[in-house]
Amino acid sequence: MLHYLLKLLSVDERQWRALLRASLKLDLRQARIGIQQRQNGLRAFWFLLISSAIFGILLAVLILNNHDLFATGIIFFTTIAILSAVTILTEFHSVVLSPEDYAILGYQPIVLV
Repeated sequence: MLHYLLKLLSVDERQWRALLRASLKLDLRQARIGIQQRQNGLRAFWFLLISSAIFGILLAVLILNNHDLFATGIIFFTTIAILSAVTILTEFHSVVLSPEDYAILGYQPIVLV
């Protein structure tokens, strides 16, 4: 399924897999929730997976028990916006201000489309 989607989007599957593998290794090399502690990637991955599942289940129960469509939409999108904002704020130094990217992208021109 993924192979056909990448082919449809004209994406080189080998490069995409290599970039995905490298980004997952960089992202999961250190847990960034709470205290900055070094953890192995597998432990951080499981923590992320379990906490996302618990939060998703709680949100689903809250939404399924609410019969007002407008209130349900407000709850859902407010929660997604807050989670996105918190993630951006806590990961700002590694996502936006990553010093590793300067050696790769620093000399390339900025193209405005």
